[in-house]
Parts: sequence; C-alpha cells; structure tokens
Amino acid sequence: MNFKDLERIEEKLFDEWSSTHGSKQFIKDGILNNELFNGTSPKILLLAKEANDPDNDVNWDLREGLRKGGKGENGNIWRNWNVVARWVCNLMDDTKSWSQLKSVDIEFRKKWLNKIAVINAKKTGGGSSHDWTGFPEYVKNYGDFVYQQISLYKPNLIIGGVYHWSVYKSIFKDDLSNEMDYRRTSHDIGWFKLKGWDCIVIDYFHHGYRIPHPMLHYGLIDAYKEIKLK
Repeated sequence: MNFKDLERIEEKLFDEWSSTHGSKQFIKDGILNNELFNGTSPKILLLAKEANDPDNDVNWDLREGLRKGGKGENGNIWRNWNVVARWVCNLMDDTKSWSQLKSVDIEFRKKWLNKIAVINAKKTGGGSSHDWTGFPEYVKNYGDFVYQQISLYKPNLIIGGVYHWSVYKSIFKDDLSNEMDYRRTSHDIGWFKLKGWDCIVIDYFHHGYRIPHPMLHYGLIDAYKEIKLK
C-alpha cells in the first residue's frame, strides 16, 4: 500500500472512531515516517494506553511532536521518549552498549523514533500517573478500531505497555484464541505471536515506568533476543 492510500484509509478510520468515542478530544497517532518504518527490521510498533495530556480538550497529533524527537509545541522535551529511542536503537542494532546509549539528545531521538509507529489505544489524553479505571472497558468497546489501525501498519514487533490480558484479548480477538497462546520468557516477560501476520507482541512495562533505566532497557532487549530463538 502506498503512503497516500494509507493516509486516506487512516483518516477515514480516525473520522469514524472520533465520531463514536464520546469525547471532544481525539489525539491522532501512527507511523511517523512511512519510508523509514517500512525499510527497517523489525518494523516496530509501540502500543500504549494514552497520551499525557490531562487538561486539554483540543484535537492534536502525537506524531508531530515525535517527529521532532519528542518535543512539544512549547519546547518541552518529552523525556520518557528517551527510553523508547534507546529500545528502538538496540532492537535494530544490538551492538550498542549502555555507555553509548545512556546520554540521549534530540538528534538521537529523531533518528530512532522516526523509524517506528506509535498507537495509544485510548485517543484522549491522561495524566502522568497511570489510572486504569475504565480503560479495559474502553478497549472492550473500541478494540476493533485499535486492531484496524494496527493492521494497517503490519508491524513485526509490538511493544505492548497495556499490562493486561483482557486488553490484548479485546484488541486482537481471533489472533489470540486463548491464554495458552500467552507465553513467558525465562525472566517472566509475557509475549505471544499474532495469527493474522508475522508479528511478536511483547507485554512489557510502559516506557514511563519508574525503575532504573538500564533495567527497563535490558529487560525488553533480552526478552526479544530470547523470543527470536524460539
């Protein structure tokens, strides 16, 4: 599918989704750079709960800030995206050591974030602390829209930060028939494969999770290395 067709289908999906989800606000997301995304291996999609925007009822596009390396219109740096940029770098180039990844600047974030897709299952903003009240019910009602958006991009690796089997089940339905499809690595990181196309989903911590960054980083990198060998 060429980029123009993708944009047209994507906008139609967003229009339908925003007309039904019961909020004035709708925050768009998706592939940041189509050429870079489709030219990488693996094609990575970050699946999270919602954008950090607790007090706003204005529509906006998360991709615009991420294309600038995770930088808001007011110039604020979205520092949690340092974590994602490091993940992407090491998932695509596992030769990088922590000493090479520890210090992250805006150019590093631009380089690596522009290679991925980002989807928040909930298209309205939330706070910096993660309140899960009502979220499983939201995804139960709107999971088909989330799945349609993911299916447009056909990633090979989904980094899931939505924490709960019921949420994944609401999104992936027939691609995830029962809990026996859900496996764990030797370090207890959950994962499963989609049946609809060649894609691994790693059920991991949200990128804003407050643990030391080396632990947050290598927990994912080591899990992916182990899963690839299975």
